[in-house]
Amino acid sequence: MDCRVAWFQCWPIHLLKAPLPPNPAPSPAPAATSTWHTLRGFLVSCWHDPSATPEQAALIRGRQFHAVLRLLPLAGVTTLMMIGAALYFFWGVGDHTLMLGWALALAAVTSANAHAGLSWRNKARNTPVSRRVVWLLTASLGLSALLYALMTVHLFAVGSDAQRVVLVSVVGAVIATGGWMFAGLPHTGLAWSLVLCGATLVGLACTQWERFAVLPLLLAFYGVALVGTVLLTSRLFLQSLIAEQALERQNQLVGLLLNDFEENASDGLWETDRAGRLSHVSARLAQIMGQA
Repeated sequence: MDCRVAWFQCWPIHLLKAPLPPNPAPSPAPAATSTWHTLRGFLVSCWHDPSATPEQAALIRGRQFHAVLRLLPLAGVTTLMMIGAALYFFWGVGDHTLMLGWALALAAVTSANAHAGLSWRNKARNTPVSRRVVWLLTASLGLSALLYALMTVHLFAVGSDAQRVVLVSVVGAVIATGGWMFAGLPHTGLAWSLVLCGATLVGLACTQWERFAVLPLLLAFYGVALVGTVLLTSRLFLQSLIAEQALERQNQLVGLLLNDFEENASDGLWETDRAGRLSHVSARLAQIMGQA
């Protein structure tokens, strides 16, 4: 009886001392899943700051919007020059009605964008912007890119070989320049690059595939490279805005601490410039110096 009691009392101890089975090693994530998560993280870092509050996100979006909008007057002047050059060099071979309609439509959209850019100059850089305003600007630039692509396809079909060489060179420069100018906002940079490259690619593939099959393929590679450039530029610009916003918050915090020190401390506080001259003194220091 005593042995059975002793064994019963020791039984839980034997269980506790028994070695536990080893935990199975976690299975590695599939390569496709890991690649997708990496790509998704990169795209998110190009688009917005996931850790920002709605108020901070609106301020960052406003600065991105301001960076793109202030370049629209320059882009408008360039577009008007391109319209004049197209009418001058291709008037003898192009469809007059189509070219005039294209010129008026593109000039109207460009003028509206340039007017918005000039109007926005009077607003503060920290003005918050809603997503709706950003998408309106994106749609406007996408429409401009579509008009560019339509006329490019038409002029390529009716122009001579020499005119085609000039046209392809100029359009390639326009695609790259616009993508870089509008890359401050990934929405606008991608809309310009994808719409202009995609619409031109489809138009050339449908109308010039038998003779110039290599052009749509080259344009596809060019568009992929340009999209990557736009995303990288957007990411760098967004990171600089995030760092700038963090520095501003830090400066505000330091300012609040200094103001609290000036109001409540018994010591004096002063600030000097680079030449060593007093540029600011606290009220307490002024009182102390006045009593001395």
